[in-house]
Amino acid sequence: MAQAFDGALAELRKAGARIVDIPLRELAELAQINAKGGLAAAESYAIHRALIAKAENMYDPRVLTRLLRGRGAGRRPTTSNSLARGRISSVALPPSLRPTMRW
Repeated sequence: MAQAFDGALAELRKAGARIVDIPLRELAELAQINAKGGLAAAESYAIHRALIAKAENMYDPRVLTRLLRGRGAGRRPTTSNSLARGRISSVALPPSLRPTMRW
């Protein structure tokens, strides 16, 4: 796979693309970032928080356990939350296409 990737980069360079290598230190932190469910758990909890507060007993216990892993991710700057905010805010999109998520 690495050889195919390098070949694709070479083709892009030949075609005039400017390829810039950047360090991705976050890859070394993936286990820590995902230890509590990662970004998906934080987003899921944010979406379900109000309903959980009103009707927690209506959730399947297995699903509720996964949702609750995201609790608190938006309250303090955890690695995964900070990483996600950095990635989302660094994307240059027209205002109409920017995420509507509030942290």
